[in-house]
Amino acid sequence: MSNFDLIKSLYKAIDLKDNNLEKNAVIYTRVSTKEQAENNNSLETQRKYCDQYAEKNNYNVSCYFGGLYESAKTDGRKEFKRMLEFINKPENKVESIIVFSTDRFSRTGGHAIAIAEELRKTGIHIISCSQPTDTKTSSGKFQQNMQFLFSEYDNELRKEKCVTGMKEKLYNGYWMGKAPHGYKHVGFNKNQKLEITAAGEVIRKAFYLKAEHGLSNTEISQRCKAFGHFIHEKRLSVIFKNPFYCGYIKNKLLGDEITKGKHEPLISEEVFLKVNNIGFNNSKNYVTKQTDELFPLKRFITCEKCGTTWVGYTVKNKKATYYKCNKKECRCNRNASVIHEGFNKYLSTYSIPERFVEPMKLQLGMTFKEMNKDNEVSKILINANLNEVKEKLNKLEERYALGEVEDKEVYKRLKVRFWDEINAITGELSKVDLKLSNLDNFVNYTVKLSSKLNVMWGLGSFELKQGLQNLIFPDGVTYNFQNNTYRTCRSNSVFASIAVQARVLEQKETGIYTCYGKNSGQVELSYELSNLKHADILAIEAFISRYKEIF
Repeated sequence: MSNFDLIKSLYKAIDLKDNNLEKNAVIYTRVSTKEQAENNNSLETQRKYCDQYAEKNNYNVSCYFGGLYESAKTDGRKEFKRMLEFINKPENKVESIIVFSTDRFSRTGGHAIAIAEELRKTGIHIISCSQPTDTKTSSGKFQQNMQFLFSEYDNELRKEKCVTGMKEKLYNGYWMGKAPHGYKHVGFNKNQKLEITAAGEVIRKAFYLKAEHGLSNTEISQRCKAFGHFIHEKRLSVIFKNPFYCGYIKNKLLGDEITKGKHEPLISEEVFLKVNNIGFNNSKNYVTKQTDELFPLKRFITCEKCGTTWVGYTVKNKKATYYKCNKKECRCNRNASVIHEGFNKYLSTYSIPERFVEPMKLQLGMTFKEMNKDNEVSKILINANLNEVKEKLNKLEERYALGEVEDKEVYKRLKVRFWDEINAITGELSKVDLKLSNLDNFVNYTVKLSSKLNVMWGLGSFELKQGLQNLIFPDGVTYNFQNNTYRTCRSNSVFASIAVQARVLEQKETGIYTCYGKNSGQVELSYELSNLKHADILAIEAFISRYKEIF
């Protein structure tokens, strides 16, 4: 045998010995969703085939990674990053990453190719059990790169199909994703729907406080806390602008479009528009300056002559404060103390004498009980009407799905009509759905407040004065400069009714404290409290919750 053959045989022996040596590898398994991890045993199957490949090809498995659900749309996965940190440590001497298929490693296409290339530079190769390629060759690298690109392409196709399906559901009025604040998901799959929570009832009150009384978000936030559910004022700003609460769905998948939702709205469209000052003139939404504390009636009084709101100013030389109408043709102005005294006197017409407090508590309590009885009957009738319209809508959806309604425009028109009816009925339902956290406390504090209206305003802080005047006169008051008199187009229905009832009692010569029997359950008064507005009741409840300590 020649020297050449001897030398050649020596290296053949060395190569055979090296090929039989164990090589270090790690195994990485992954599924995309929790459901896949729990239901289809895919993780166990992946690991089984990876272990078999390692054993057959003399790989020593140094460590296992993954084994849970992580989406491969990005490479920021915790287990994926932990694996890369492990194999990049020289002391671990890892040569290969064994996966079931390349899409288990990554679906990021170009980014996955870049990671694989960086690993190969350090002598680490990605091996797929089900797609074997020799990445030590150019053709093998090319094949693996194509596999990564096809995985990304497949991901994009799935995404497009998913987005198309989601958009179609949104157009049909179904909410996608986490339930908005104030709602929760109930039911499963096709039977899943959104239900209003206790937080939703507080949000409903917040909308009415904004719409009917023009309160600031800060004050509404504090009142929400008093109702038992704190909502930060910044979050309130987002909530007030979300059309979801009046029955519409807005989603980034729909672009600039909105669509009618199938969920039960918290408020009517009119309330939503009023809160957002669309089509309404809300003069109470302004920023309060420090000097405004001298003028609690600023922008609250409207000139009866020209309809302009009055403002306040200070004459520094005289150290005097005045209110004035800013319109050039009018130019009425009056000393602030005169304006305050006159308003306090006008407010006193809504106050009741102390001796009528107990009889009025009984009367108001009985009124609410009667209202609740009537409301229950009304709610049954309104709910029956609501269910009937909803059934019509469901039948329309079913017929359209079965192809019985072929004209899409007719379908859309009918669908919009039914939803308009549903929203209108829901608005009526909210007017009779009277819910008070504590009826006895509400009655006690409301009547007590009625006996101290002018006193509380006269001695109260700037904030209390504004809260009280907006509570009693939600639309403000008009002022007649010539006669120095006030009037209002709308006052709080509860306080107005109590004041009228008190005047009736004053006219009674006898029987003020003996007008009810011990077990009669009735208060025999000539005039009953009536026409109490739902929004006015909510406003009083919010006011009491905030200023309870002053009673």
